[in-house]
Amino acid sequence: MTENQSIREAYIECLNTQQAEESIDEIIVEISEDLIQSGLYNFSESRWVDSHKPGWRYRLDPMNTNTKTLRHVHIAKTKHTSSPRMQAAWNDDGTRHDKRNFNPSVGNKKAAQQIARTALNLPIDAVMECFSLNTNTLLGECNNPEGSIFCFSTI
Repeated sequence: MTENQSIREAYIECLNTQQAEESIDEIIVEISEDLIQSGLYNFSESRWVDSHKPGWRYRLDPMNTNTKTLRHVHIAKTKHTSSPRMQAAWNDDGTRHDKRNFNPSVGNKKAAQQIARTALNLPIDAVMECFSLNTNTLLGECNNPEGSIFCFSTI
């Protein structure tokens, strides 16, 4: 691997130079202590990790200027980390990250919102976008002394 070559490029070059019957048993990546201490890369990003709430995990992904995505966090129950439609994801500004796969029943849970705020270093009172405008979808619940008020969308 050359100094100006990315790890991905070096891996592809290695694969292209291997004989068809050969296989790669392991890849070793050496990371200097200077890079680790520089803070330029968060080595826990883009991996599922246990949250402070039992049974929940999160994956913090960095901003990507190529895909125009903000820094964001995916939240899921431990058993649903490989099921995008069973997850909620928020950008670091509190907006929903993936509106197509965002699961409102996960996103409306206080635990998921607390995990997201903590992972994104947002204030405890930061508003997390979580409603869905699908037909007959529950938008929110408001408790008052006379009972709960439920708001639905009929669009």
